[in-house]
Amino acid sequence: MTLMLCPECQSRVSARAAACPQCGYPFTGDVRLPVRATEAGATRPGSYVTTRFALTASVVLLVTGAFAMAGVEEEGFGILAGFITWGSMIPIWWKNRRAARTRAESGLIDHQMQQQLQEMEERFHRELSEIESNTRRVTDLEERLEFTERLLTKYRDNQIGG
Repeated sequence: MTLMLCPECQSRVSARAAACPQCGYPFTGDVRLPVRATEAGATRPGSYVTTRFALTASVVLLVTGAFAMAGVEEEGFGILAGFITWGSMIPIWWKNRRAARTRAESGLIDHQMQQQLQEMEERFHRELSEIESNTRRVTDLEERLEFTERLLTKYRDNQIGG
């Protein structure tokens, strides 16, 4: 189960919730913040990297790594420094991919919620029309019962008086 932080009261809430069960804060749009557990057990919003930042950082790290490889007199140290610099791009792209997955999951959840809302609205209208139909039936039966009671009363009056 995916959890998120409520922006109002900071409590942990299911990502599928429409509102916070603690404070009632409604979740709409981009207010959902993913939760990541730390070693101490506390929670905090997950950190993500935008694609623009990832591209900019990658270019800077590639150039820095190339200069590190070319500029150092000792080849072993320059190559090692270049690879370390280039390797530092991995966490940046990893966080960027995680952000892309989160955006995709958020879109999927929004789509599923829209479908569920539409299904619930259709069910509501079906049940409402069924209630109206039953109300008409009850009214018709009440009229028939009233008519039958009048006939029975008239018949009794004719039997007693006749």
